[in-house]
Amino acid sequence: MKREADVIVVGSGAGGATIARELSRRGFDVLILEKGRYHKHFLGTHLGAALMSDQMGLRVSREGVQCVRAITTGGSTMFTCGTYSKPAPFIAEKLGIDLSEFIDETRTDMGVGKMPQKFIEGSSLMLLEAALKCGYKWEVFEKFINPDKCREHCSDCMMGCPHDAKWTARNFVDQAVSNGATLYQSIRVESVLHSNGKVTGVQCLKGTELIKFYAPLVILAAGGMASAPILNRSGIWAAGQGVFLDPLMLVGGAYQGSQAFAGSKYNPPMTVGSWEFYESEGFMLAPLVDPWMMFIAQMGMVSIPRVFKFLRYPRWMSIMTKITDDRSGQIYLNENFTKPLTDADRHKLDRGAEVSTEILIKAGCKPKSIVRGPIRGAHPGGTCPIGTVVDKNLETEIGNLYVSDASVFPEALGTPVVATVVAMNKRLTKHLVNKKAAN
Repeated sequence: MKREADVIVVGSGAGGATIARELSRRGFDVLILEKGRYHKHFLGTHLGAALMSDQMGLRVSREGVQCVRAITTGGSTMFTCGTYSKPAPFIAEKLGIDLSEFIDETRTDMGVGKMPQKFIEGSSLMLLEAALKCGYKWEVFEKFINPDKCREHCSDCMMGCPHDAKWTARNFVDQAVSNGATLYQSIRVESVLHSNGKVTGVQCLKGTELIKFYAPLVILAAGGMASAPILNRSGIWAAGQGVFLDPLMLVGGAYQGSQAFAGSKYNPPMTVGSWEFYESEGFMLAPLVDPWMMFIAQMGMVSIPRVFKFLRYPRWMSIMTKITDDRSGQIYLNENFTKPLTDADRHKLDRGAEVSTEILIKAGCKPKSIVRGPIRGAHPGGTCPIGTVVDKNLETEIGNLYVSDASVFPEALGTPVVATVVAMNKRLTKHLVNKKAAN
């Protein structure tokens, strides 16, 4: 097993895959350490999603807020809806970090564009038209999904795309390996090695075997739940104090009209939606329905009788409210966490649910069938924030130790996070290359 390299990248999600790809393209000897495996089988199925999920998708806060994340090569990009969002305004306005020069390159690399009309017809188009009739500003969203590979009436994006249509971090991991990077899987990084204020490597477990890898540059991209505990075990105790989850709630109802393919299951999720309330009230809206087995489980979490809503699943329309939540709670060394929702968080979710209900009824859903699902988290982050744990270049107090995932954002994004993380890592690449040239 190779033990030394120019740079060690911990994690292979959007952050780790991007920095590994970019640095390997520039001649760095890169070592990628991934906790999960390269799951290839059962993509697009509940079994495949369960195999890739942390604790089979059942990790919850001490308050009972569920947070789904993937432990696999490619990280949680395997579970995304493939929806593009530009960086949140606070990144430039409050942090002074300009990502504009990296956005076009990010869009090109990820294949961002709008889906053809045939992927929107049915439920998504009906909800879009209903929202416009209600006076709301809805639009067609951009996606990083290849329409030539995507299948009509398929909504399996959140279980790992079985058709290889959706961009995931695996695209960049594979390119990094082609560039000469080395990928090790089933490696759990425990802590960072450092001496005289500089990083020297990492200490890991592979099964029960203790392994050390050495490099003068280490990038932590283990994710919002894992990077902070690694820093804690390395002596940086400010990490993990405060979490955001971009909480979301699904509101759905049974369509009672005659339109074919009216259920949200027949469209890729989040192909349309609204940013209208994002800056003013802190939430976004978009059609999204759980895969059928998860739908049953989520209904059961609300009340057992609601499990029978599954009988209407083929005609079930559903809208997601995703909010920018307040940072609160804590991540512990074992990656368990607390996450109390504030009154402001709940108000945003309620407001989004009210608007969603109005749109669903206008689209033809029976009012008495409409229900709210449980609150859950989507994008854990904020645990290694810029200005507290890392500086604007994402470097920690330990020299040449960087953090480059969603944990560095000091405020919740409340939007799809992948493209922003990719752009941030392109910016980090430029910093590291310039730093190497200066030395």
